[in-house]
Amino acid sequence: MGKISFSAQWDPAMAARCVAGQFPHGTLILRVDEAWRPQVKQALAKLHQRQAVATERAGRPVLLDLDVSIEVDRQARSLDANRLMWWLYEVTAAAMQEGTKKEDLYRQDMEQYGPVITARVKSSELANLSRFGWTWKRAIPAGDDMMLVDLLVTSSKWDSVTMHRHIRTMIARLADLPIPLEYQMPLRKFFFEWLQSVGELGVELDDEGVTERSWRESNPFCMACGRFVARGGAERHHVRSRGAGGTEDPRRSMLLCGECHAVWNDTDGGPVAFVSRFPHLRPFVERWIGLESRAQRRT
Repeated sequence: MGKISFSAQWDPAMAARCVAGQFPHGTLILRVDEAWRPQVKQALAKLHQRQAVATERAGRPVLLDLDVSIEVDRQARSLDANRLMWWLYEVTAAAMQEGTKKEDLYRQDMEQYGPVITARVKSSELANLSRFGWTWKRAIPAGDDMMLVDLLVTSSKWDSVTMHRHIRTMIARLADLPIPLEYQMPLRKFFFEWLQSVGELGVELDDEGVTERSWRESNPFCMACGRFVARGGAERHHVRSRGAGGTEDPRRSMLLCGECHAVWNDTDGGPVAFVSRFPHLRPFVERWIGLESRAQRRT
């Protein structure tokens, strides 16, 4: 749960202009859930009445100052992805040279991987950006006491896809580091739980058109047993064989070590028997086969 607090005014005339498609600078537009609209309308009616009384007394239009608080209820990420991300930073810091801090690694990653958006901000409001959880990288004058600011979108504002893609990047990075022994077994366990969560959520870890080379380099561990395989050295397994109408899209394949690939090929029960042995892959297999079946029906 996040909370945003600020001062504002409600101007009925400006609200009418917004309805007409005109949005004056400094306007905040909120989409209110239908269940809360009666209460919001009632509150605005009372505010309108109070402002009308104040206007009549002053003999001029009066807008009352409001203290506004908005509570943002974010949907909980499966597996608590944020906690997993910070644990992976702990592992990475432990595997690197002594004195490396996970907070420094996080800051470096946000600067390298974090999305950036550009916004116009009043010069006087630059100092307040950090209060709302924003980090800005660059600010240049834009006239009329305004600044054009590059805002860094850090992990607290990421959606599930961005978060899980970053976790995948962190896991791939660990393949190049000497992981301390006390982290190796937990890492394997969390790797399986994370894969299962990604499959259940239906998260696409790669964009359409990803090259096989990039896809392989991003997945240095066998998806079935978690064993490290040299980058580019794992065997690609088509969930639905090409002879049975499977696609060449790497996103519909699994990277397996040679032993696990042989288990799939030697299993009489096919996918059902394989995912019984590696249950964390069940969501992937069921979803990918279903996706490919629908694609075949469309063609």
